[in-house]
Amino acid sequence: MLQSLLGSKSSIDTDGKIVFLEEIGEYKYHIDRMLQSLQRAGVFENCTGVVIGGMTDIKPNTPQWGVAIETLILQAVNNPNIPILFNFPAGHDTDNRALLLGRNVRIASDGKQASLVFDN
Repeated sequence: MLQSLLGSKSSIDTDGKIVFLEEIGEYKYHIDRMLQSLQRAGVFENCTGVVIGGMTDIKPNTPQWGVAIETLILQAVNNPNIPILFNFPAGHDTDNRALLLGRNVRIASDGKQASLVFDN
């Protein structure tokens, strides 16, 4: 949805915010195209983090195409100072935790593990 809203009145401002991404039933090349559109629109430039939820039922390309989705995301964000949480249990998977959109959250990390913390 973020990519579809780019350039519209409904496009969101990600400055100072954590961006949540998840996808269902897409080809990797399509995810790559969406990530490149988000990157070129500046979505990742001033965000404070990226949370990657379920990448569910990704369609197989024949012939095989591209690299791992994690690599595509790292290439699109392209900033080692922006923390990225992979495999967050939210999206279209069986383990689908609720995210409270619009709440104050932060990414906490001890260098080995990271978590999303909802502030009071």
